[in-house]
Amino acid sequence: MKHKLKDLVTIHSGYTFRSGIGSSIAGDYPVIQMKDLRDDGLVDCSSLSKVEAGRFSDGNLVVRGDLIFRSRGMNLSSALLGKVVKRCVVAAPLYKLRVKDESKILPAYLNWYLGQGKAQNYFHRRAMGTMSLMVSKEDLGRLEIVVPKMKKQKLIVDIVNLSRSQSELSERIESLRIKHVSSILTESIKGE
Repeated sequence: MKHKLKDLVTIHSGYTFRSGIGSSIAGDYPVIQMKDLRDDGLVDCSSLSKVEAGRFSDGNLVVRGDLIFRSRGMNLSSALLGKVVKRCVVAAPLYKLRVKDESKILPAYLNWYLGQGKAQNYFHRRAMGTMSLMVSKEDLGRLEIVVPKMKKQKLIVDIVNLSRSQSELSERIESLRIKHVSSILTESIKGE
């Protein structure tokens, strides 16, 4: 069954900071910026900049399970907030998407769907600008989402998570292999 995205989620624009955010760690509010969205579809909360308290609305604050959408640039995609980060703010030009009813659609399934070809083609057809593409909030909300039964959504999410784990393990194995070969070669020239 197909649904418009705006019927499945609330969409809020990120907070526009009048002055630069910088890289402060002294503030009260962590800020999710474009740089914090990983290519694997997750939000990296390990090094969020912080700002002093501002006039943030509930629409700017995030909770676990929110999707953060890149509305500008060549990579028009989303990332899932998998961790609980208290009083965390989303910065413009990002959009925050919050699923209205998780019994209808899983945030992780929606995150996966937004990165697939059909959604990506839609974004690129509607994106404005020549140097830096931009998707409007209205166009984002009009995207049609295929919403399968919950059992299939869970299966897709499980497969995506297993694939992500496999990629991480492969990278770790490759790193260890390089270190091992280097160690062997270093041992071979001792005493020369």
